[in-house]
Amino acid sequence: MDETSFGVYGTYFRLMRYMGVFPFRIEYPGTKLGVHKSGIWKWFYYINFIAIIFGCSFQACQLALAMSYSKKPLDVVMQLCWMFVLCVPLSNMMGFIKQEEKIIMSLNLWANLERSVIGSSLRNLPNIQTNGPLPSMSACHAAQNRLFRKQMFLYTVLGIAAVVAISMHILQVPRFPGYLYSVTMGEDETVMYAACAYHMWLAFIIFSHIFCLEVIMIMTSESLCHCLETVSFRGAVVMANNQCDLPHLNEVLIKNWAAFDSKTKDGVANGGTDTGVISKAASAVSKKKSYDDESYYLAHVVQNVVDIQYALDRYKDIEAATDGLNNAFGPMIFHHQSVYMALMCTLFYTPIRHLKIIPLDGCLLLAVVAAYYLIRLFQFYPSMGKLNNQSFLFVDSWMEGLRHIPKGKYAYEFYMHKLESCRKLSIDCGGFYIMQKGTVLTFISIVTTHVIVILQLY
Repeated sequence: MDETSFGVYGTYFRLMRYMGVFPFRIEYPGTKLGVHKSGIWKWFYYINFIAIIFGCSFQACQLALAMSYSKKPLDVVMQLCWMFVLCVPLSNMMGFIKQEEKIIMSLNLWANLERSVIGSSLRNLPNIQTNGPLPSMSACHAAQNRLFRKQMFLYTVLGIAAVVAISMHILQVPRFPGYLYSVTMGEDETVMYAACAYHMWLAFIIFSHIFCLEVIMIMTSESLCHCLETVSFRGAVVMANNQCDLPHLNEVLIKNWAAFDSKTKDGVANGGTDTGVISKAASAVSKKKSYDDESYYLAHVVQNVVDIQYALDRYKDIEAATDGLNNAFGPMIFHHQSVYMALMCTLFYTPIRHLKIIPLDGCLLLAVVAAYYLIRLFQFYPSMGKLNNQSFLFVDSWMEGLRHIPKGKYAYEFYMHKLESCRKLSIDCGGFYIMQKGTVLTFISIVTTHVIVILQLY
């Protein structure tokens, strides 16, 4: 992401808009999102919304009839699956409509933060000249872009496989009670293909909404992790070999006293903390052509004071971006995970309980959809949990960085207290629980327990 556009994310936003699942647009000059007030894409979004509402209503009626009159429990279970998955786009669309301002503000805040931290030159010091190439955050930025393309490819492949499996079942069993063609009396092929096309369209909308929410949440979480890594004590600088986690900023700035002098004076002007130390070091550095041990030591002290203040300021920005994303997307994430849990219980229960009577196409459908949700589970939760781990590493890294400031000094005690009071960041599921890598096992354990209980009951 550069300073004039959303970069590679612009492709994602436009693609989601063309699919009719993302009612926002990139406004001129391309650095912020806005709401579609009118136009073809706004109407396309509402048409998809109406299709989902109709699909939910139809499935609810059919499910009620099947539970009352059907002698085939498999039909009831399969219709439950359709009812569950239709709740995914329904919750997304209602969330986008109700919280459009929160969503726009949170995404714009995150985008501006990424531009300022990992999409620009080294910690806002673009004029530093060194013997080697100019240090920049291009490697972190490139890593973020590679991850984005990887996630786009993975979710696209998984979504296509799931939609193809569902489409095959729709075409092979058009009279299934959960499909629209089952309520017609005749054998008109045109009606049959129209009804099948409608359900394929619903399947496309469902997986587009899963793609829409989970890809953007994975990318924002990973982006915030890159930002924390960038402003931490250990992971600040990207050097000539274009890798993260390389030398600390001191080792670059010590080689260029002019940039150091300018930065320290800016720190004093902006309310830097230990002004006596900063002034003495700046004076010693600027007046001498050869640097003794005292000047070198003071340079370390001063740069750490300036550096940690910058890091803590950026940490507050990252904290604000995290809170904005949780407020905007948290309810939708909770709805998604609730639906996935109910759906996975159904998907695993059905073939185990009715293995002898399920046809091959039904087994294939259940297997592909179950695999889809399992794979995305192992992608989504670990990515969400990285932010919480990285916030702990940020604090620990700067606790280590405080060793350059003499103990007992005001600056040491001041920053020690500020680091200890840093709130640990996390992406939560609607405020109910924090998503971490270990949540995958918890999720699978709950699903397994529920399936065993249901099998014992029925």
